[in-house]
Amino acid sequence: MLEPEELKDSKPDLLFILIMGLLSMLTPLAIDMYLPAFVKIANDLNVSEEMIPQTLALFTLGFAFGQLFWGPLSDSYGRKPIILIGIITSALVSLAITQIHHIHHFYILRFLQGFFGSAPAVVAGALLRDLFNKEAFSKMMSMIMLVTMIAPLVAPILGGYIADWFHWQAIFYLLTVLGLLAALLVWLRIPESLPKERRIPLDIIGVLRNYRTVATNWKVLGYIFTNAFSYSGMFCFLTSGS
Repeated sequence: MLEPEELKDSKPDLLFILIMGLLSMLTPLAIDMYLPAFVKIANDLNVSEEMIPQTLALFTLGFAFGQLFWGPLSDSYGRKPIILIGIITSALVSLAITQIHHIHHFYILRFLQGFFGSAPAVVAGALLRDLFNKEAFSKMMSMIMLVTMIAPLVAPILGGYIADWFHWQAIFYLLTVLGLLAALLVWLRIPESLPKERRIPLDIIGVLRNYRTVATNWKVLGYIFTNAFSYSGMFCFLTSGS
């Protein structure tokens, strides 16, 4: 495994690219793979079909809040521990979902899955910025975005076959296996990109002050809401089109 200083001006190897691609796939798979199973989940839990799409909304809500939480923690405690905590906990939550018998348990667990699942999504970008120069970082992000765009196309098809061949719980078993595999690969092959001397002591007041600065910048808010509205259309389609 290369040290961060050695990676800074080098090209990432294929395994590194595959690991980062796997990390980028986890969120779209968790969002899209169970969409074809909405009716089966509703029948299994004895609820109306309209109640199941709310689990998707709660996942994205947890994902949104988690991004505010994990970023400052990674600046204080390092990138790798936060990524591992997020991946492993999200995988264990996926496993817990396979044992539910009540819709409200499903709601809670999906929120937690989104909350912890946001850790690798938000911290991976910071890890890449630490490790690579501007040119290599741009190439890596292009590859990751390609995987992120392909995963939602493949996920519903894969989830539909899994739900037909086995049961809807098998979808979350697969998410558990993929999450634990990703955690193992990150632990073995991904270096810690933020040395202790560059870490920032956690300061809640300072973090809130930074968020206030962002929230009062109209240009930044314009980009945020433009992005949010574009994604809202996609998620309205996902929750109703399934």
